[in-house]
Amino acid sequence: MRHSTSNSRRNLYTAAAWAFAALAVTGCSPPGSKIPSDVATVTTCSVPDTTLQTWFKKNVVAKDAEVTPADSINFANSPNCSFYVWSARMFLWAMSPTPASYGGGSGRIFSSPTFFDVSPADANNVRTLIKQAGGLLHFQMRDAQKGPHDLALIHDRRSGRLFEVLPTTRGANNLQQIRNTAGQLVEIQRAEFKPGAIPTLFDANDRTISFVLNRERKLTLHEIPAVQRFNFNGHGIFIGGFGEVLEAEQAEADDGVVVGQNSTGANNSLIYYTITVNDVFGYLASGVNAGQITASSFPLTAADETPIQTYAGTKGVTSFPDPEALAIEMKTAWVEAVNLPANCNYITMQAQIPDYDTTDPAHWKVKPNPRTATLAMIGTHIVGSAAGHAEMIWATFEHVCNTPNSGYTYNSTSASNQPGPAETGPWELSSTDTPNPPNVKRQSYDGSVNPAQINENPLQSTYPHTIGPADIERTFPWGMPGSNAGSNTEVLATNQTTLQQMLGLGDLRGNYIMTGATWTIGGQVNGIQVGTSQLANTAMETYQQGSNCFDCHNNPTNDPKGGLGLSDGSGLSHIFGELKPLP
Repeated sequence: MRHSTSNSRRNLYTAAAWAFAALAVTGCSPPGSKIPSDVATVTTCSVPDTTLQTWFKKNVVAKDAEVTPADSINFANSPNCSFYVWSARMFLWAMSPTPASYGGGSGRIFSSPTFFDVSPADANNVRTLIKQAGGLLHFQMRDAQKGPHDLALIHDRRSGRLFEVLPTTRGANNLQQIRNTAGQLVEIQRAEFKPGAIPTLFDANDRTISFVLNRERKLTLHEIPAVQRFNFNGHGIFIGGFGEVLEAEQAEADDGVVVGQNSTGANNSLIYYTITVNDVFGYLASGVNAGQITASSFPLTAADETPIQTYAGTKGVTSFPDPEALAIEMKTAWVEAVNLPANCNYITMQAQIPDYDTTDPAHWKVKPNPRTATLAMIGTHIVGSAAGHAEMIWATFEHVCNTPNSGYTYNSTSASNQPGPAETGPWELSSTDTPNPPNVKRQSYDGSVNPAQINENPLQSTYPHTIGPADIERTFPWGMPGSNAGSNTEVLATNQTTLQQMLGLGDLRGNYIMTGATWTIGGQVNGIQVGTSQLANTAMETYQQGSNCFDCHNNPTNDPKGGLGLSDGSGLSHIFGELKPLP
């Protein structure tokens, strides 16, 4: 079941904003983290020029030319290269200017009428599929990556586990509450801390609070336990119902909201995101949730698409322009296109976004009316089904000017284990080339607000900071520890022979890099994670770097839809079960 607090939490996270189609290009050549020019491409995951040409509709590699999707029905399934190549092609396809066959318009394929915008969940945990009209996207404010129950996640560096963070309730005296061993909620008046020891908590009468601790409980492989965060004079701890105790300095921050470096004056650029799905995904979800399609997994074959196409026919859709793509889900991340790093190209669009009262540097509140702004895309996840892979392929892309990389090695044309080149900014998410320390949370949603006022969307700084940009670093540059030269080289080689080719043509798609892709051995849902199995996007999993997509997106044993996604948001897709059937 979904935790009882999540409905009100959703309202806190939702910031209504309708974006109007106006995709554009800005800037010149980027100074950011480019792919090393001497990466060894001969024996690794490179794409020959003759093959790259076949990706294009007219068999000519050209600026802003339409790319066709990878043939997921006949996916080669040859680790690891076919997965990386699939990912790069899907990015170039999704970001292609919209052709007439997709409904036309001034946008790109992922924002064309062939895709659906996915609304935020309402108070009843229901999302709506909204047919796009050439770029009309619904933006939400970006905070920490959510878990299966739409709660914020933390990543414990010590254990490597993910935890969902329950909101901390407050009592009559506005003090934080914890449940004692008698099952009662008790207000915490103060706390005492000793190094290496569980904190001692005291109630309003200065009596010690006894709470449950069962540190020996074993957690299953794919279980994400819930914890609560407590703050005492800037010292944070996380306590779980089964005694999971984490110190704040050992766990990545919960509810972390990222502010870009392009913040000046009133233009404090938070990160916004939108979720879109293609026609196959949208009609599958609608049909399954309406009880008109029976499916236990996302489509893997042409035969799997037959009932989806039949159902779409009842909605007036006689054919899919790209059935070979199978089911696709995307999340894109955006910042305001104000004071962006010099000479960096972006996909941009006009949008209405929340306007904040920033008078108090430690606590912002949203104003009644939104404002119009231009947003620039800084990252995207592309997730899709393919033959033999019901767990789907999970790939992520970032703008080259997002953040500096931590150190890594790769195999060059002349040497093995070559150190990655020095990188110089400016960066959108870092003020320095070498953040020290990196990825420190400066602000979060205020989870302690009165639920009656939760729609105010307040942002609260974390002690001792004021609200503002942090210095973010890509901890695992290519989805694996930096010393894994072989894996790094595979990802680099695919980038060098695909996206970097577009950069040379002045095509803005070349300003985005694939930082990795992950899947499981044999396509097993809940199987062993392979590929770049420590994959995170600095624009979307800023404070969960070191974990992987499948740590959160997995199939619970009680999911009757075989991993498609329960209505509580768990399963491979956290939105599938929440999608309202199309009218």
